[in-house]
Amino acid sequence: MKGISLPINTIVIISIAALVLVVLATVFSNIFIEKSGSMTTETAFSQGCVTLKYVEGCQKQPSEIVITGFNPYGKTEDGKPVYDDLLTACRLRFNDPDMRNTECASKCGCLQEEISGEGVPLHELGD
Repeated sequence: MKGISLPINTIVIISIAALVLVVLATVFSNIFIEKSGSMTTETAFSQGCVTLKYVEGCQKQPSEIVITGFNPYGKTEDGKPVYDDLLTACRLRFNDPDMRNTECASKCGCLQEEISGEGVPLHELGD
């Protein structure tokens, strides 16, 4: 049995190290993207999902996950860009303006029981 436990321990350590690298890559890519000022919807979705699932443990709503560098509508406040959230990235990525927080979270791999709250569909927001 001792010969089997070493490879399992090694796999667990490698998995944890990979998770740490993903989180670090997310943090550092936020810094880089903030300087460059633009991000694709696909990148925003991927980055937001990593934050939701691995950093927040699926305990926040996608509408609460602000993605630095993601500003698809060019919004500004006092001359500075206003970044959008993961729910907006989901709606754009999957071309579904009525997508809710639970649907977006499930697209990121979070279980419905892990997250609560709904987003307001885009057509209900107004201008």
